[in-house]
Amino acid sequence: MDETVKHKVEIRDRKTIILTGIKQVLSFNDEEILVESVQGFIVLKGEGLFITELNLESGNLTVEGFLKEFSYPEEGPKAKERGKGVWERLFR
Repeated sequence: MDETVKHKVEIRDRKTIILTGIKQVLSFNDEEILVESVQGFIVLKGEGLFITELNLESGNLTVEGFLKEFSYPEEGPKAKERGKGVWERLFR
């Protein structure tokens, strides 16, 4: 991915989420998706979530489903070592 790519979020009717500046998808299921962006980690929570487009070369991600929550958790990879926050829930 080109490092000059900017991070952008577009949410359409809580059903389509378009993200740019994505580095990697760390985990996903139909209720929660965890990604790393150029601006930090992002957690998407909802119902029936599925990835319709993923292009890590360009940093684009499109998710379909019903979005209930969108957040930028303050924890990073070190939180996994401490066993706190989103990392503990995802990797137990």
